[in-house]
Amino acid sequence: MIQLFRTFTTAMTNNDDDALKMAPVFRNPGWSEQDVLECYKLFFEKALALPDIHNFKVFNSISSPLVQDLSEVLGRSVDNRAVREQVQRLRNHYNLFTKFLQRMHSKVDSKTGEVRVNKFYRFYAWPEKNTIEQFLRTTGFKWHSGCMLVFEMREAAKICFNDALQSTFDVPSDSESSSAV
Repeated sequence: MIQLFRTFTTAMTNNDDDALKMAPVFRNPGWSEQDVLECYKLFFEKALALPDIHNFKVFNSISSPLVQDLSEVLGRSVDNRAVREQVQRLRNHYNLFTKFLQRMHSKVDSKTGEVRVNKFYRFYAWPEKNTIEQFLRTTGFKWHSGCMLVFEMREAAKICFNDALQSTFDVPSDSESSSAV
């Protein structure tokens, strides 16, 4: 988490960087855009299928099934902690994007995630050299609607990063539960 903050702070304060260099800040090191895309698709599918995601234990129980499915889709083993960190990066990106929209009095297209600025945008905007604002305005956030459903409307709980505690949330697969009987 500290490394994410350092990377993000550096990217925010270095005005010479191209806005597109911001995208990796929202990805785990070593993850491709495709890895993130698959992770988010599976995450939203699983999170929206749970009735009580506001419950800490229920929300954190999706971690192991998400890791298993993502490993299968990507064709390689994916670390449980890395998946939780990627979901936290999604939440951080969403929170930052939401603040940007509020501050800039802008709207987001619910289908595409593209930012639509109003005619007064330039009055509110920082200088165009601001990397983070330029990134958020030009790239939009295609996961905005899904995040709003999961994190705001359904009030998803916080992600557990305590690996010892995390194992208590894991839901056994069908084969594991049937073999224990």
